[in-house]
Amino acid sequence: MRVRPEIVRSIEPHDLNIVLQRLDVAAGDRFDLIVATNVLVYYDVFDQCLALANIVRMLRPGGLLLSNTDVPTLPHLPIARIGYTELAYTDQANAADRLLWLQRS
Repeated sequence: MRVRPEIVRSIEPHDLNIVLQRLDVAAGDRFDLIVATNVLVYYDVFDQCLALANIVRMLRPGGLLLSNTDVPTLPHLPIARIGYTELAYTDQANAADRLLWLQRS
């Protein structure tokens, strides 16, 4: 994937504990995309559910979460798995990740 330099320069990182915190963003300022690779794997199922609830609140309707951790989706959260991509890093066995796509409804 290639991203134009002006897009990269426009990214504003935020340091927060996704289990306990979320950015309070107005509905019109919610995110189109949240990438959480090698993040959610470190939490147990309960904390993953809390994190997912915070992520959903920060995504706009139709927004995507990309994660290489298969997090549980809960019936009361407006987010669902819509697919995945297998990503191989090398030709060696077990050198790959499954990138899951979840979309907020």
